[in-house]
Amino acid sequence: MHMPRVLWVLMVGMAMNVTGASFLWPLNTIYVHEQLGKSLSVAGMVLMLNSGASVAGNLVGGLLFDKIGGFKSMMIGIVATMAVLVGLVFFHGWPIFLTIIGMGSGIVFPVAAAYAGAIWPEGDLSTARPRQAERSDLCSAA
Repeated sequence: MHMPRVLWVLMVGMAMNVTGASFLWPLNTIYVHEQLGKSLSVAGMVLMLNSGASVAGNLVGGLLFDKIGGFKSMMIGIVATMAVLVGLVFFHGWPIFLTIIGMGSGIVFPVAAAYAGAIWPEGDLSTARPRQAERSDLCSAA
């Protein structure tokens, strides 16, 4: 059983999203500390608020997927994040926007996971593993 192509595209897109977000954490810390002149403790608190808002966004994303469907939910998360990012370009004096970005980007993750299940409902990954008899044959051959 092969995964559908659209699921591969979704997985690659989410991997890129996570990788890009991971690169932003240290940059945000440097920005808050060096450019805004705040302590590293304050920078850590800002990132903690971002992360906490992301957790709340995960809950909201799951609820939105159930209520209004995947596409609208995904677009709400993406548009909200993009709007705040544009606002951050013009109003970058204090990074409260990072908290809002956490909420918007947090919406995207559970929606993507629910999309994966909707795209490939029969795709139980446990079926991709060798059955017990095949495992024992592989072990005895080694």
